[in-house]
Amino acid sequence: MAILGDPLPCLRDLRARPEAESFTDVADVQGGHSGAVVGVDATAAGSRAELRGHLRCIGDLGEELCRRLPALEHLILLIDRVALPAEDVRRECDTAARRIHTRLEQAGGRSVIVTALLTDGCDDYARLADRVLARSRQAESLDAGVALLWREIARTPIGRVAANDYV
Repeated sequence: MAILGDPLPCLRDLRARPEAESFTDVADVQGGHSGAVVGVDATAAGSRAELRGHLRCIGDLGEELCRRLPALEHLILLIDRVALPAEDVRRECDTAARRIHTRLEQAGGRSVIVTALLTDGCDDYARLADRVLARSRQAESLDAGVALLWREIARTPIGRVAANDYV
């Protein structure tokens, strides 16, 4: 698992896992990682339009990660510190996750599952790390682009919640 992006507190436990490797810049990313986690500090997003613009930049990052990680199957965005209403953010992130999935499929010629997790309210970083790692091991599924709230995955694995959300 390659980890990069903003240094969010919720990434601390994930960075400490043996299967995780941290990178300070996308230009340094290399290896056989099949999953990548990007920390996204959304403090500066004061409107849905600003959040949308921030998420578009993640698409560029995703393309670069696909070039650098030939085995990439999962791109997981941990989005934190959003001052907007959770459901508005979820809708924006859900649309962005699907858009990024399609973009990576067209640009890289392969399917990368994009999962956006809104971590505001997360009170168990170890469990979040477990959920993210389990998601990164999940085989390709129909939920190729999805956004979920922490409270939805706190007691249920991401894959199950995402599948239910898809249906």
